[in-house]
Amino acid sequence: MTEEKKPFYIETQTGNGIRLPIEREIIEQLIFLTYQASSQSLDLPLGITIRLVDNEEGRLLNKNFLKKDKSTNVLSFIGNASEERKLGIDPPFLGDIIICLPVIETEAKDQGKNLIEHLQHMIIHGFLHLIGFDHQNDQEESIMKSIENQVLASSLVKELR
Repeated sequence: MTEEKKPFYIETQTGNGIRLPIEREIIEQLIFLTYQASSQSLDLPLGITIRLVDNEEGRLLNKNFLKKDKSTNVLSFIGNASEERKLGIDPPFLGDIIICLPVIETEAKDQGKNLIEHLQHMIIHGFLHLIGFDHQNDQEESIMKSIENQVLASSLVKELR
């Protein structure tokens, strides 16, 4: 019997004393729903790492890569899937989504949001960055928010909460 190939292989990691508040299978479903809503075409399967970090690790990553000396809610780092595919790596690596849990906990509290719903939003947001979406101008931001809202409002995502 052969194992069915999944479109996305998710590895979860946590930093200093951080506990993953949702299951990896839920993250996989969120990623797949976001991929479908994005209308992008990717050469699947792909691997993605989701890492939840503390304020210090989040600050260091943001400082080293974006030159901003503060922690932020989500960072995305794109891998080199096409090169890995050429090297025979299966599945090739799409990239990393880094989420600073203390930042999103504070944001959820300040914005009156449920933490799990906000975490889901940050996973969706980070994945959209990995597949080429951005929010450098109003038009890009509008497209990105539209996809995020579509996924977050879907009945399937509501069932995951």
